[in-house]
Amino acid sequence: MILDQLLEKKDVLAYVHARTLDLLIQQTKIDKLPEHKRELTKQKLAGRIAELDHLRIVVASGRLKNQSKHHWKNVHREEPAEAEE
Repeated sequence: MILDQLLEKKDVLAYVHARTLDLLIQQTKIDKLPEHKRELTKQKLAGRIAELDHLRIVVASGRLKNQSKHHWKNVHREEPAEAEE
């Protein structure tokens, strides 16, 4: 994954900025999609942009490593009911 290769804060911020610009460009092309796909596509793009904004804030505040550990623990936390099955 590309984020594995980004070592410095400025590199991560540059990636987030470039990716956000790319998604904003994609938003301008939504009107060309079939009508039944527009709303879902808008929601997906808005969600991705919101995630990038959150990442930008975390990186700028110097909490990337701690937040990454926190998210990893939440994702990989075993549910007691699922672990027994």
